[in-house]
Amino acid sequence: MGRIYDRSDWRQLARDGECVGPELLGGACSGLPHLHHLDEEGERLLLLCARHHAALHGTRRRLERRRVCRHKHFTLEAKHQCERRLNAA
Repeated sequence: MGRIYDRSDWRQLARDGECVGPELLGGACSGLPHLHHLDEEGERLLLLCARHHAALHGTRRRLERRRVCRHKHFTLEAKHQCERRLNAA
């Protein structure tokens, strides 16, 4: 199936409306509108500005106590492998 963000139907979804980030996370909006999927199928979506989208992912990682690799990697798979090692400990 591949990553949801790589699918053409995902890229063609409308991104108009207002960011729900101030209501959920507080703070001012900035950046382009992003769609954040709440499920694997991409049927439940949130419209967030770039700033609130990054904040939402950061909050989720902190709640799940997941560590994120800050190294440079040539491929996304290499980054995922590095993060799996970081979080295995």
